[in-house]
Amino acid sequence: MKFIYQARTKEGELKSGIIEASSKEVAFFLLQKLGYYVTYLEEEKIPLYAREVKIFRRISSQDIFLFFRQFALLLNSQVPIVESLMTLSAQIQNPNFKEIIIDVAKEVDAGSPLSKALSKHSQVFTPFHIAMIKTGEASGKLSETLTYLANHLEREYNFKGKLKGAMIYPSMVFILFLAIAGVLAFLILPSFESILVEREVEIPLLTKAILVFSKFVRKNFLVIILVLAPVFAFLFAFYRSEKGKKLFDAIFLKIPFFGQILKQSILSRISESLASLTSGGLTITASLELIEETVDNEVYREAVSRIKKGVKKGESISSTLSLYPELFTPLFNQMVSVGEKTGTLTNCLFIISNFYQTETERSLENFLRILEPLIIIILGVLVGGLMASVLIPLYKVLLTY
Repeated sequence: MKFIYQARTKEGELKSGIIEASSKEVAFFLLQKLGYYVTYLEEEKIPLYAREVKIFRRISSQDIFLFFRQFALLLNSQVPIVESLMTLSAQIQNPNFKEIIIDVAKEVDAGSPLSKALSKHSQVFTPFHIAMIKTGEASGKLSETLTYLANHLEREYNFKGKLKGAMIYPSMVFILFLAIAGVLAFLILPSFESILVEREVEIPLLTKAILVFSKFVRKNFLVIILVLAPVFAFLFAFYRSEKGKKLFDAIFLKIPFFGQILKQSILSRISESLASLTSGGLTITASLELIEETVDNEVYREAVSRIKKGVKKGESISSTLSLYPELFTPLFNQMVSVGEKTGTLTNCLFIISNFYQTETERSLENFLRILEPLIIIILGVLVGGLMASVLIPLYKVLLTY
């Protein structure tokens, strides 16, 4: 929203112009921070056709970790919190995120702790973010905490980016194969079939199968769509449910090679989060509660919940970890056990996190190296089979001339 304002400076100089803000109150607050005494403030009336559409302007993970990194940089330079927030809001491009940061600055300026102001925007800042900032406020090391948080989120962002990038190539190959198969099965082979029948050429089994399939799909296309649409809708709804997500998460963990990468990534995140939270002053139980909320995989979430309950009863973490040998590796269990016995659990968890982070990156690189030639071979076999279904009967037709 844009507001037309008139104001005077401390020296009495008249100022006027337009300011952007999420509400009239926020606009007034911004002008006050500039040292202006506001005498007039009204919303600018913009024609409907000229209004900016803000739908789908999602706040991305990159927006969040860049915010934390730049925030830490300003605090390290001894810039006050409110002034840092206002500086960051001025350069944020996403209007939704800009409004949130301005609102946080307003809350902090009114006397609220930063963690409390951020917690009012739970759709952007997670309980993990809030807990880390609380520990930074309590220890007086807010800038260091924000730097760690930015590093943590950036690693997650980069890993997810690599994972999505790894999926783009096979997806494009699969789409290409479907396009080639569709052209052959629904355009070339059906028109070619009449020639084969007319010449009384023996049709190979592969060609027969493709012809039968293409005929079936062409005749029952609408029925197939009407059947598949609700099936996919049901699967999607089931995946979004608690039972469905748990089932699919368990399946993902058992996929060869990919499941191993996923386990290493989750173990790295759990150990790093637990180490960071406990080093910031939180109890192990409170740290596990936050980790339980932030772990994406339902199978691991259930395991963390069981560990938390065990710790509340006085059990050690390592004793509960032994109940989940398929989720927590012997190395992970051994390092946690050593940390508990020697009183160096936090250091051991950081070592585990660094180890699995390195292993995850190495495994992902190996996965991508193997995936590309494997996809090429599979595509070659499939496309070769389709081409053979056309070329073999064509060769037989030519022999009849």
